[in-house]
Amino acid sequence: MGKAKAKLTPAEKAQRRSHTIKHLKQYSALYAMMILPLLYFIIFKYVPMFGNILAFRRYRPGQGMFGTEWTLRYFERFLKDPAFWRAFRNTLVVSLENLVINFPLPIIFAILLNEVRNKHLKKVVQTISYMPRFISTVVVIAIMNEILSPSTGLLNNLLHNVFGMTPIYFMNEPGWFRPLYILSESWQYTGWTAIIYLAAITGISSDLYEAAEMDGATRLQQIFHVTIPSIMPTIMVMLIMNVGRMLSIGYEKVLLMYTPSNSGVSDIIDTLVYRTGLQNQNYSYATAIGLFGGIIGLILVSGSNAISKKADGRKPVLSEAKKMSKYYKTKENVVFDTIVNLVMIFTLLVCFLPFVYMAALSLSSSKAIINNQVLFWPVGFNLDAYKQIFTYPNFFQAYGNTFIYTIGGTTIAMLMTIMFAYPLSKDNLMGHKFFMKIVVISMFFAGGMIPNYLLVSSLHLTGTRWAMLLPFCISQFNLIIMINSFKSLPHELEEAALIDGLGYWGILRRIIVPLSTAAIATVGLYYAVFFWNDWFNSLIYLNKEQYPVMLFLRNIVNGTAMVGDGAGSADKSSLGIAIKSAVIIVSTLPIIILYPFLQKYFVKGLTVGGVKG
Repeated sequence: MGKAKAKLTPAEKAQRRSHTIKHLKQYSALYAMMILPLLYFIIFKYVPMFGNILAFRRYRPGQGMFGTEWTLRYFERFLKDPAFWRAFRNTLVVSLENLVINFPLPIIFAILLNEVRNKHLKKVVQTISYMPRFISTVVVIAIMNEILSPSTGLLNNLLHNVFGMTPIYFMNEPGWFRPLYILSESWQYTGWTAIIYLAAITGISSDLYEAAEMDGATRLQQIFHVTIPSIMPTIMVMLIMNVGRMLSIGYEKVLLMYTPSNSGVSDIIDTLVYRTGLQNQNYSYATAIGLFGGIIGLILVSGSNAISKKADGRKPVLSEAKKMSKYYKTKENVVFDTIVNLVMIFTLLVCFLPFVYMAALSLSSSKAIINNQVLFWPVGFNLDAYKQIFTYPNFFQAYGNTFIYTIGGTTIAMLMTIMFAYPLSKDNLMGHKFFMKIVVISMFFAGGMIPNYLLVSSLHLTGTRWAMLLPFCISQFNLIIMINSFKSLPHELEEAALIDGLGYWGILRRIIVPLSTAAIATVGLYYAVFFWNDWFNSLIYLNKEQYPVMLFLRNIVNGTAMVGDGAGSADKSSLGIAIKSAVIIVSTLPIIILYPFLQKYFVKGLTVGGVKG
């Protein structure tokens, strides 16, 4: 048995109380900064967590979001439901296949990109390969629909003209759902995820490469014996994190790819929860299904977190020296460079050409589209598609709504994130560990789709623009980036400011924020992209006149928006394709324009503000 805790004397209690009061007065400004962020976490993170109690209670409309009577019927029901086990199986299969294929891809890409000798090619590939990460899922699926179309799609035309194959209905065929989902994930996230590994590679000491070269190691041998072993701790942590997130599939993409024809393989846990809860309004049953998936995910996350602490205690070399070993133009190096450059050029084309194809379709004539004459350059140049979408009153309304959500949401989110990150960057702040646990726990276990929906409804936010702003004020990932960025700043600057009589609000505004430009630009871009690209939350929370442009595009892709009125069937079809392409270009244009200006900041910001340890 452990020793009993010594009882404090009255004098010691008074001294401790005095110390606590003095501490609270000294840091009162920092505690004041945390009031609104803490309220946000309590209301929008923890109340939905407790809302999962609905899985054990019968929900009755108008009688509260926590149900009226206790029952286990919903667990018994879904455990006997073949639809649940089909969704569970599909979730596991897609997750495993995605992990096997898309986990090593960013590692390979980062290693090869690091080997590129041509600085201009390297910079262009980095810029273009990161860009798909900032494109909306709606846009990605819309591009896939056009490229894979059985009648006018680029791929089917190629297969027919070169191999004489009959058209393949890629988006409807069950056998193509998983490959297309995984390939779209590769296209969107390979370049972006590679940043993490590139940052780890940059930290490798150049002495290791020089020693390997002196021993006669080729560049390929240096990759296997220096680069990969040096970044293995990063690889292990990323692997464990990915295993922990296995059940967290991008359900928005699955919903957009879902058709009755492929439902046997595309129905996953989250889409089942969406249909059962939000469409059929069987909230308790849907919450039970979501809770089961959440518990399995929590077990995976907790297990992977425990393993990660034992996986590898080595720390990466933090030297800023770059790889400066001599380069000998041997036949082997020339062949190696040629292969690497070809891979980079292929990556560049794969990431960039879909946008070029969409732009060409949007500017081509109906006749050229019908006759499959459009490739990567407009044929029969015209602006009919753009003129058509500009005649839609709902388009300008949707575009204006998107700007409101993006500007308002990003502003609120940045203020809340900075106000919470600055106090949490102070390890000596009383209660620091407790506040950090509040953040971390909400990362591991979320409320789920149904409890979040019921919370927003009970707060009477549905049908108002606040439903797109308040529930998404703080992202835990962005918060951690800001915390680590603030921690990396010299403490001497703050101490000098305090001596000169500047308070913590003044220090934050005059010193911390100006010195954290990279991290703020990174987090600001993340928030802006989220609000600009969001469509699912607007679908379930807003009225039609409040819809953003991405939901407008989704309705056009699904054929629920009017296109080409007054045209013949063939012209209407071709004009519809051009209009979809035009909406894709117009809806992504602000992000594409903004992206190059902030790109130099977010790579640095992600590296400086990355999760340590």
